Amino acid sequence: MFIFFPVGIGSGISFQFNNNQKFNILTLYSTTSVERRRARAEQAVAVNRMFYLENSTVGNQQAVHYNVIPQVKKVCEVVDGFIYVANAEAHKKHDRQEDLARILAMTDPSLGPPNRPLLVLSCVSHMQDTVAATLTGLPSGIEWLLEEADCKNAQ
Repeated sequence: MFIFFPVGIGSGISFQFNNNQKFNILTLYSTTSVERRRARAEQAVAVNRMFYLENSTVGNQQAVHYNVIPQVKKVCEVVDGFIYVANAEAHKKHDRQEDLARILAMTDPSLGPPNRPLLVLSCVSHMQDTVAATLTGLPSGIEWLLEEADCKNAQ
């Protein structure tokens, strides 16, 4: 099973890739559809409900890191790989450090086997690694993810 995040909670789909490899993608939403529509209309950032902040002190410095909510934790414990979709639109304010912190929370070794494959899709409205409108570039990414998961599961 693969997890496609942070775009949906509770929706899933099964695929047969290149007519031979079957896999499931579960999509996790960071907000409700109403909140996403409102944020788009208001050109605002919606609060991500999949994570909570945890503060700790390391030496003299305050460290902030994310943890996943219990429902997401259960999903992270059973998946074979991850797909993370980052909004890379130039006109959007985007914090890549925050993306990294969220990825680290979901791929935490305490939640499942270490070294599970992670595919990061950088979505923009024009041709690049993956184009959101056409999914150009997605098949080669899925192929890599499945190959990596097979290698990890065989070990």
